[in-house]
Parts: sequence; structure tokens; C-alpha cells
Amino acid sequence: MLNRADLGSRRGELAQTGILTDPTAAVGKVLKYSLSAGQVLKEDMLRAPFAVTQGQTVQLQIEGQGYKIISTGLALNNATSGQTVQIKTPFGQVVGGVARADGAVVVHPVVN
Repeated sequence: MLNRADLGSRRGELAQTGILTDPTAAVGKVLKYSLSAGQVLKEDMLRAPFAVTQGQTVQLQIEGQGYKIISTGLALNNATSGQTVQIKTPFGQVVGGVARADGAVVVHPVVN
């Protein structure tokens, strides 16, 4: 995860599209791949950090009108906050939910 100490500034031409001109836009983000020191950062080189990682045990929260069920499950994919993640429950079912920044996953029940 990038922090302010990882970033520097330099003068140059801004002819390329997507170049980050505000260093605070990169703070808290993660590089998608390795970069050389001094390389110019572009928006498409960064992503939000994963809130849930594949293989992680996560807290499942299923909420409906008048009830809330909390369980655990195993994440089957990586997801940033707000992205969909597939979770395998202790009973072997696979459910989809939305990853939260704290690593929990909220599953919205199907309404018939």
C-alpha cells in the first residue's frame, strides 16, 4: 500500500493521459505491478487494496426485515470494498455477497 513517503514529485511534460498530478490520489492504493524508482504514476497502475482475499475466513452477515444472521465462510476470490465476492459456507454452499472495508461480507437475501 502506498503512503506519502513512497511518492515524490518532478517536473515534466504532461502530454500522456492518466498521469497522476496529485500525490494524495495514490495514497492508500496498491500498485498493480512493480515499477522502477522515478517512474511516472498513472491512474491505471493503481487499484484499491483488497478488503477480502481468496482463502480468507470472513464473517458473513445476512440481514432481512426483522432478522440478522452472522456466520463465517471462506472467500473464493479477492475483492475490494464494494465488490462482489463468492463465499463458501461451512455447509458447502456458495453465496455471493458484497465485501466491506472491514473484511466482512454482507449477503442480501433473495426476495420472492
